[in-house]
Amino acid sequence: MKRLSSTWLKISPDSFAKAHLIRSWSPNFRPQFEFIGATARGFIPEHVSIVALTATCAPGPHTLAISQSLGMFGSSYHLIHRSNERINMQLIVDPLKCEKAVPKFAKILDYLRDGCKTVIHVKTIPDAYDIYEFLWRHIPPGINRLRRIQMYHSLCTDDYNRNTFERIDNDPLLQVVIVTVAFMVGINCKRLLDSISYNFPLTIDDFVQMMGRAGRAEDVTCRGIAIVPEKLVQQAKDFMHTYLEIQPSASKTAIKNKSRKKKEDSEEMFRLFRLRMSRRRRRRWRW
Repeated sequence: MKRLSSTWLKISPDSFAKAHLIRSWSPNFRPQFEFIGATARGFIPEHVSIVALTATCAPGPHTLAISQSLGMFGSSYHLIHRSNERINMQLIVDPLKCEKAVPKFAKILDYLRDGCKTVIHVKTIPDAYDIYEFLWRHIPPGINRLRRIQMYHSLCTDDYNRNTFERIDNDPLLQVVIVTVAFMVGINCKRLLDSISYNFPLTIDDFVQMMGRAGRAEDVTCRGIAIVPEKLVQQAKDFMHTYLEIQPSASKTAIKNKSRKKKEDSEEMFRLFRLRMSRRRRRRWRW
């Protein structure tokens, strides 16, 4: 079969990985993805089943649209749901306040001081260079700056990006990788422990994908961190407040009970996280 993309949507004789990209990339980035189901069926015998896999596609219209793109309609296919919860990850939403005389990237340093290998997700290449320059100025004397921080984006050469990818697991001096959307899917580096999203991505699905780059080894404890403007956090709170106001009282009770359980689970996870972190021996860098 002729490849429809040289990126992350991979086709085997009977399966599609990263199926959520069919809808998110087909309008502009990869228009051919819109016809991938019909194309695949033209090369695959009718008795061979097609399997589509995704870890982040939301149920409802998004899942239905992907199914239809693959030629799956009505009762002609089976839809199997499994949880994508990462029990080894602590999720943190950290509001970003604008304060005088405080650099806007200063909050990133609070997490880098732990010394964990970290991937920082940004929306644009200029943002990547701004953070790179900021962190460059804060690396302590005596540390090789060129080995301490790397970038991964489309303007870097393939060799540079490939070298960055290999060094994440193999170079103990590399701690920080600043990346754009190119790093969001298809990356499986075992030594990344922190995933920071600077400014919240466009969708929850994208956020889950970004956080999924950390803690790929099940025996480690990791963090998924979103540093978002305080204004955006307030907008989310206002939305939820309005949503709860228009819901029936029964729905409100169910949501409150669910929120209470999530809070208890989060507190327990945080306690275990702190306990495990206190037992680990890690090299701490003086950011």
